[in-house]
Amino acid sequence: MKQLLLAFFSWISFSAVAQQGTMVFFTEDEAPFYLVVNGIQQNLEPMTNVRLIRMNAPAQYRIRIRFADSTRGLINDRVTLDPGMEKTWRITPRVRKGQRTYVVRAMNETPLPPDFSWDQPRWQGAVPFHEEPWPNTFFNEDPRFNVQIGPGGVNMQLPGGQVVIGNQPGFPGNGMPPQQMPMPNNNWVPGYNGPFGCPMPMNNGNFLSAKQAIQAADFEDTKLSTARTIMSNNCLTTDQVIQLCRLFEFEDSKLEFAKYAFARTYDRGNYFRVNTVFEFDASREELNAFIQSGRR
Repeated sequence: MKQLLLAFFSWISFSAVAQQGTMVFFTEDEAPFYLVVNGIQQNLEPMTNVRLIRMNAPAQYRIRIRFADSTRGLINDRVTLDPGMEKTWRITPRVRKGQRTYVVRAMNETPLPPDFSWDQPRWQGAVPFHEEPWPNTFFNEDPRFNVQIGPGGVNMQLPGGQVVIGNQPGFPGNGMPPQQMPMPNNNWVPGYNGPFGCPMPMNNGNFLSAKQAIQAADFEDTKLSTARTIMSNNCLTTDQVIQLCRLFEFEDSKLEFAKYAFARTYDRGNYFRVNTVFEFDASREELNAFIQSGRR
């Protein structure tokens, strides 16, 4: 009986591990770098070879390579990982039209041994994959600023000083559920008589500080994470949402933020104007469908 129980628990343990995998990234010229996965920096110090373990699979991941030498630029890509596999990518230079850039190239993929466990010595020095930011910071990829979430709202450490944007009525953390939001007085969008999504938008001073926090980020994922944090505790007008959308370089980032911001927008009836930030009709149609579906 004891042997059966041991075999059973060993099978459960192996099944759980089998749904995970390992990713390896290395630079051919041994240039140190930071690896960002799904917007979260994985290694605290720049490394020439990053081995991520305990990664969920099958899955697709958004990656960003940020070199310690910023003159090398950035790499943005998407990669996939199958369960029970270790997949390796090399970071290699490429010259196109006389310009030297860097790209990620898949190198090989090998199955993990059937008897492996994450406690084996072979994984020493590897970086355990984490989906949450490092402790005490919302996202600490950029050393020039920090964003912290607390009961008082969003605390942002910017290059020029500290800015605190507090919670507003109807948002999590202030003890007032959304259904108890007071009916706003329209003093911020003259002539607007449509539906309201939140009671009071950010004033010009706080909004400028919020824009500076987003602009201070070098990377698109960091900008998006910071913007979402600010939106989770504040209310914006449609015009303010448009301004923030235009801080993003990529169409999908604009679309993701526009979806997130809709439920936290003061003058929802004007939200159709956000479509002006998109380059492609497909993005406009997706945002319209999202709003019409009632998702938040």
